[in-house]
Amino acid sequence: MTKKTEINFGIDSKLEIRDANKKAGFIGQIAGYAIVFNKPSVPNAPFIEYISSSALNNVDLSDVLALYNHDYANVLGRVDAGTLKLSIDNVGLHFVLDMPDTTVGHDVYNNIKAGNLKGMSFGFVVADGGDSWRQGASKPIRTINQLQTLG
Repeated sequence: MTKKTEINFGIDSKLEIRDANKKAGFIGQIAGYAIVFNKPSVPNAPFIEYISSSALNNVDLSDVLALYNHDYANVLGRVDAGTLKLSIDNVGLHFVLDMPDTTVGHDVYNNIKAGNLKGMSFGFVVADGGDSWRQGASKPIRTINQLQTLG
């Protein structure tokens, strides 16, 4: 049975715009954290979600895609094409994305630059037994300890 891909709506993280070092076919770069470990997800979700620092252990990141609005028609970059770079550090999953010179690339880049887009979300599949739940003060709290896949 195939598990359903879930979406974590992340945190309101600061995205960095990089105009310098533009390459042919690209309009610049954005960078930031797609995942921040041990921080609560956005508060308007039906539950609060935390991603533990062990959640990405042994996860294959070699074929991850950056999509606008989780839509495969809106590919912004991908690891195996070299247009998306991912690295794990003590904060979380950091990314650097070469923004394509496409309509969606321009729209996303300019909306980030204007401050209209401020954070990220990511799709994932939880490994068997990879999460735990408890009741918080106002809503349930989920902790993800191990992901099976990202994207």
